[in-house]
Formats: sequence, C-alpha cells, structure tokens
Amino acid sequence: MATKTQETFRCMMCGHEYAEAVEKDEDKERSCPKCRSNSIRHLKKKRPPKE
Repeated sequence: MATKTQETFRCMMCGHEYAEAVEKDEDKERSCPKCRSNSIRHLKKKRPPKE
C-alpha cells in the first residue's frame, strides 16, 4: 500500500492554492478545483536555511 502525503499546488491561471493527497511517484493530470484550468504547478516545500 502506497503512502499518501499532503502536497500543495497552485493554479497559474487564477492563483488558487490548494492541498491534495498524493501518492509517491504518482503522475496524474490535475485541474484547479476553482477554475478548472490544467495549468497547475506543484509547490516545493521550503527547506530551512543552513546554519
């Protein structure tokens, strides 16, 4: 059974950001839940600064 993690996505058309459960190595086409555009970008988690 694959583990799911919450990942954040942003629509490049309307700017809507949303979180969705994603399986590791999942490759599915997404669409914005607000405007239905398929111009979605995965937002990377920010790494803490090195000390």
